[in-house]
Amino acid sequence: MRNALRKLLSSSWPVVRAIALIGCVTDLLVEVEGQGSPDFRRNVWVGIDEQESSHWSLGGLQPTAEIIASTFGAIGTDGVRIARR
Repeated sequence: MRNALRKLLSSSWPVVRAIALIGCVTDLLVEVEGQGSPDFRRNVWVGIDEQESSHWSLGGLQPTAEIIASTFGAIGTDGVRIARR
């Protein structure tokens, strides 16, 4: 059994994007560790641990949703991050 835990800042990703992230990490583990075997997929566990910004440091700052949006772009209504211009 393979386990992968991704840590994210609370409220930084909508649920639809978190679900997509779980699928992508699962696909990656199946391809790399399971050598592409579909049977390996049932042995992959992926979890997301959301933590408050007070539990994080980004260059010595505690990141907020606003800091993340200004650095990487805001998240649109469709759940996709909008590229910064």
